[in-house]
Amino acid sequence: MDINEKMNIAVENNDLNKIENLTSNANNFYMKCSNFNIWNGTISYEWRWIDISNVHKDYYMDLNGDAQEYVGQLKEYKELDIDAMEEAHDNKAEAYQKKHYGM
Repeated sequence: MDINEKMNIAVENNDLNKIENLTSNANNFYMKCSNFNIWNGTISYEWRWIDISNVHKDYYMDLNGDAQEYVGQLKEYKELDIDAMEEAHDNKAEAYQKKHYGM
């Protein structure tokens, strides 16, 4: 069950403790995400909770699309083109992996 499903259940049950726990977790981020419709080529946007726990830990290409969008809107990467952004992010991920896994 993803965080959006957990949040919907908490709201339906008026479980304020669960809502507070979900919203105060630093690995959860509420942002506007794009949805691409492959059938008609249109893009729509929706606000949803995303898991950002692997940002700067996994390589950019290993992140899911929502986490990649999150990285793209971070202040340190916002002005970079996609290749420079990916390289800068991957340098941080590589440093994390060397420190924690000796890779």
